[in-house]
Amino acid sequence: MTAWRPFETSACDDHLNKDTELLVPSSFLRQRLSVIPTKEIPIPGQAWTQEELDSLLRQVIAERKPLPKLSVPGKTTAAINNQRRRLKEAGLLEISFTGLRHVPWTIRDLRQLAHLTGEHGFSAAFIAQLQLIPGRSRHAISKMMGEVTCFGDNASNDLVGMRVALIPPDILRGMLAEAAFKRDGNGVQALQPLPIQQIYQRNWFAVTGRHVTVDEMGACIADTNPAGVLALARSVPTSKEESAAFTALGPNLGACLRAGTKLQASRQALRAALSEALYQRLNAPFATPAVEAAKK
Repeated sequence: MTAWRPFETSACDDHLNKDTELLVPSSFLRQRLSVIPTKEIPIPGQAWTQEELDSLLRQVIAERKPLPKLSVPGKTTAAINNQRRRLKEAGLLEISFTGLRHVPWTIRDLRQLAHLTGEHGFSAAFIAQLQLIPGRSRHAISKMMGEVTCFGDNASNDLVGMRVALIPPDILRGMLAEAAFKRDGNGVQALQPLPIQQIYQRNWFAVTGRHVTVDEMGACIADTNPAGVLALARSVPTSKEESAAFTALGPNLGACLRAGTKLQASRQALRAALSEALYQRLNAPFATPAVEAAKK
């Protein structure tokens, strides 16, 4: 399970001519490597071997691979990106990798951004799509606007007095479910544990935007431990109470997760899935096989 608010690390853009193929002999690579000023550019941690550097240079220069496709056994993406930057600074990648060129914001651009967001309410995606501020990407505009893309965050800056919360639909559904519990506390508290079933199929799985395995697990836990899910939904995000509620639900997570499936979800996404599952059980109860047989 990942941390509460995972952030993605953006890497440098690769400006490559993909129509051109370079065939670089290994002797050329070794010659280039021999001039790397290792004393001026210290390498922290485990030192790179000649074979690893040779492999990285071949991938960047000869194969023209972007960062996501670069692979050196035993090295992380961050380590590979740092080593690639060192090679660039040493003048070894001038024909293959230019890196990211930083262009400072001008006062005129900042005033234009304030006008577009404050007066018209335009989003970063809209501004970037129409290039209302030329040369600026959605990421750059979002960062300057102080936009947030994480649940529970609230941010702005001194330049633009605007706050935009971009909440994924599956997270929003869980937040709405938790708000509904506050209005109907007695009904959800009256839910009793049900026996675990072999198969969980619900009509609402199709509209959540989650992987069906997550919703199956959520429905199972909402059936077998509704009180535990309610305790989670009523806890404050990132609080000790929330951590305790997740810990208490640990056995249910193991019992309800489909066999052979590995769960990869943030705490906020998992919380939203469980809260919605409990809400759906309260408002759209699913008839168990025993009840269906009794009707017939």
